[in-house]
Amino acid sequence: MQQKIAIVVQRYGPKVVGGGELLTREVAEHLHRMLGWEVDVYTTTAQDYMTWANVFPEGTETINGIRVHRFNSWMTRFKYFGLYDRLTAKLIRKLRNRSYTRPLAVLLETIWILLQGPYCPRLITALKHSASDYKKIIFVTYLYYPTLAGAKRFKDKAILIPLAHDEHAFHFLIVERLLQSVRSMITNTLPESRLVQLKLGGRQTMIDQAGVGFDAEAYVPSARTPDEPPYILYLGRISAGKGVAQLVEWFGRLAGDSRFSGLRLRLAGHLEDSVTLPKDPRFEYLGFVDEETKLRLMRNATLVVNPSAHESLSLIVIEAFALKIPVLVNSHCDVLHHYTEVVDTAFEFSDEASFALVLANIIRTDWQSPEKQKELDAARRWALDTFSWQRIVSVYEKHVAN
Repeated sequence: MQQKIAIVVQRYGPKVVGGGELLTREVAEHLHRMLGWEVDVYTTTAQDYMTWANVFPEGTETINGIRVHRFNSWMTRFKYFGLYDRLTAKLIRKLRNRSYTRPLAVLLETIWILLQGPYCPRLITALKHSASDYKKIIFVTYLYYPTLAGAKRFKDKAILIPLAHDEHAFHFLIVERLLQSVRSMITNTLPESRLVQLKLGGRQTMIDQAGVGFDAEAYVPSARTPDEPPYILYLGRISAGKGVAQLVEWFGRLAGDSRFSGLRLRLAGHLEDSVTLPKDPRFEYLGFVDEETKLRLMRNATLVVNPSAHESLSLIVIEAFALKIPVLVNSHCDVLHHYTEVVDTAFEFSDEASFALVLANIIRTDWQSPEKQKELDAARRWALDTFSWQRIVSVYEKHVAN
């Protein structure tokens, strides 16, 4: 049955870099392509999540069959938002623990959301005028104004993709109220589902895991290029918040260790000011890469690394499993730790010493041995089964129908 749905997300488009934004685009296009659904996206004109500056033109355009409605933000990120966050973090935690100070906590949290940006009330107004056109409205990411303002207003039609992880803002009272107001949620992983359930207060909410899929035919493992030197590969936003600054620092200190002789760290994605790459041939910044280049980089990598402590999915790790490449992840992230429990070719570190130790073990492992090939094959099967588009689309069909 053909449906018409709306998706609300803070940024959207092929020039927008971000895991949640990529998930949104992939889900929208697959629902349109595989089910024939009409999909409208409501978003801001921002390209950069650090400033929320109005970059794209306002108005409506069509991208790969998806109608995209863009609205300028009245408030972008406040220049001293980071200072406000640091000054109020402990206070907000104390205030929300006492019933008589909770209203003040909510006020400070609301100011936090507005100062963070993007504040775009015209998006909500436009959605209000068109809400009756849609069977359901999918809101992506709990953290920003469009979701916090929209999901509660249209709660009878709302499906929330929270993209939640255990961070300061997730414990806001206004976030708890958001989670308790919606009747339908689609999370990326089981650990994320468990996290949001802690905030539901016993309320009955339909929750399923979906995530984002990939087209299996594009992720066919192949032999490494013979003359390619060994390298660790990081793909994504090159940010201190993603643990990359720490990764660069730790890798830099391996220079004199013979176990890592000739090993390089290659990084592809948007380089933020929070990370400084040394002028050292062992570090290679590749900038943005297209899909073909990304797949070639992954197939030739010794391993793929994700040092982030805050992830709700990590598509790059799933893609590495599909390509039969071992991965190294941060044990402090529940989702990434979960992967190490279900896949034998995922390994984790907790500090600098364990990073070096586990990295050395991965490098000296004979991944071509029959035993290790079986483990890599099992990891690939798990990725293809868990994150097939057929299964993911069926989850959305279920939630839209209910």
